[in-house]
This record gives sequence, C-alpha cells and structure tokens, in this order.
Amino acid sequence: MDSNITLNVSSPLESYQYYLEVMIQPQPDVPEITILTTTLQESRIDVLWTIMDPDLDDTYSFRILWDHENGTGTHACTGDDEKTCASAIDLPSPRNDTMTLSILVWDEAVNAWSNEAKVDVTFSGELLQPSTQTTSDGLTTTLVYLAAVVIILLILVFFSIRKKEVEIIENNETNDADESQNIGLLERARAKS
Repeated sequence: MDSNITLNVSSPLESYQYYLEVMIQPQPDVPEITILTTTLQESRIDVLWTIMDPDLDDTYSFRILWDHENGTGTHACTGDDEKTCASAIDLPSPRNDTMTLSILVWDEAVNAWSNEAKVDVTFSGELLQPSTQTTSDGLTTTLVYLAAVVIILLILVFFSIRKKEVEIIENNETNDADESQNIGLLERARAKS
C-alpha cells in the first residue's frame, strides 16, 4: 500500500514543503496455536488443535516434542483463517508419569516457528502396563479363553462329522438290505419263468 503525504513547514521568514512517499509492505504473521482437546489411547494420544494464521499460508511443518525430545505423529488440517487440526501422536517410550507434549508449526512465509502450544499428559499405571492378567501357570487369561473357545469348536466339529458318518453307515445298511430283498425277488421271478 502506497501513500503520498505533503508536509508543509513555514515560519515568518521561510516556508518549506516536503513530499513524503510512504510504502507499507505487509509482513506475514507467525501462526498462533491452541490445543483444544487430548484423548489418551493405548499407544498414542489424539490431539485436536487449531492454527490461527491470517496470512492464509499452507506451507507448514509440524514439530512434536515430549519433554523437549522429538516425537512422531500424523496430522490432518482443514480450514482457512483458522485451521482445525487432528493429530495422532505416538506415545514416547520410555515415559515418565507426567510429560509435557508440545506442538510447534514452522511457517515458510514468515520463516519462523509459531508459539509453542503445551499440554501436560499424565499416564496412569493401567495405560503404562496393558492388561496382562495371568493364571497360576503363567498363561494370560485371554490366551486361556481363546484356547477354550477353540477346543469347544473342535468338539462341535468332531461330533458333527461323527453324526454324518453314522447317518451314512445307516443309509448304506438300509440300501444293502433293500438290494438283497430285490435280488431275492428277481431270483424268485426268474425261477418261476
């Protein structure tokens, strides 16, 4: 945006006139990040967050930090002035009971990092150790339940096959008896002729 300004300065003895040309160059702004919600899963944390960038720049790079150490995740953003982003961020390993998750965005237009949006994440003992209930001999209960279901299915299949074999044998015996009666009738009919 350009603007021309005329500056007049005068005194009783002298008068001056200056022409000023003002050129305003717009500069891109650093994006502003806000974390809205987090949902802790077994192996990741889902984060819903926003990027406010009035410059409408889409050339972002994301940086995830767990207590200042690099983290990994996938991101998807939508929107214009205010982009809403969803991220699935892998949980660090090893991890402390409480860690700080930070999200930063690099804006190519500004050539600078955004503010650092942070949230403290507390890991419960249940999340750190997945359910591994065991039986007295050391097998997990899930494995025992799965083995029981497989055994029941095998028994049902065995009885089903056995029942079909018995039916086939009974049908064969009935057919053999019918054939022997038919042979006897044919023999009697031949004998009479």
